[in-house]
Amino acid sequence: MSTADIAPALWAKMRGSYLAAVSGDTELRAINAIARSGKATHLETQRLAARLAEITSESLTRSIFPDTLPNGCFYYNIGQRTVIPLIGMSHDLTMSTASLIQAVLNKNTGIGLKAVTPPLNSGVVNGILNQLTNAGDDYTKILSILGEPVRNTIAHFGNDFVKANADFQRRAGLQPQIERQAHGSKTCAWCRGLVWSGDYGDEPADFYRKHDYCRCTVLFTPSKDGNVKQNAHSKKWV
Repeated sequence: MSTADIAPALWAKMRGSYLAAVSGDTELRAINAIARSGKATHLETQRLAARLAEITSESLTRSIFPDTLPNGCFYYNIGQRTVIPLIGMSHDLTMSTASLIQAVLNKNTGIGLKAVTPPLNSGVVNGILNQLTNAGDDYTKILSILGEPVRNTIAHFGNDFVKANADFQRRAGLQPQIERQAHGSKTCAWCRGLVWSGDYGDEPADFYRKHDYCRCTVLFTPSKDGNVKQNAHSKKWV
């Protein structure tokens, strides 16, 4: 049985891979340029989160091999010092860029509010660590868990930001507008049923949820007075 603490070296490898990928990614550079130009919407937030999701998952899966894990297992304490910090880095990057975008949107609408940043959902991340622990020495299963579950968690950061800021502005007496868009030619029936736009608070149930491999986006536009909206049940514009 191996007793060596691999977490520090594994973390250094994952972090190095992640930082190199982020700094060299042309899509991220393009998104950041739009954000700095003041012309971005939260579609850029969603694109950023989706790209960071891919980079994080790749940095994790490319850094581990069966013979580098103690007894071939990804123990919980290893995940606490590697997986959680890496996901946290993507959370921080998403929130900082989304806050920049939100500040411009607020200013352009004449709204003197700051952006709010929701915390990392520790329950979801700890759930990933539990899955890794329960996978034992099944390397294929470990790689699978570091795949779509990680990608889905990070891609959801965009929805988390949109919901938190729409809710904050609604409680401040404004009427923020939200929209869910489906993307791709093979969108499932469940996602097609959630395509909607209107006042925050009137959205249908499950509006912010994302299933595995879901690429739907939720957008948010600040508004003082609201706009036309679609009834969540009748689908009619009122």
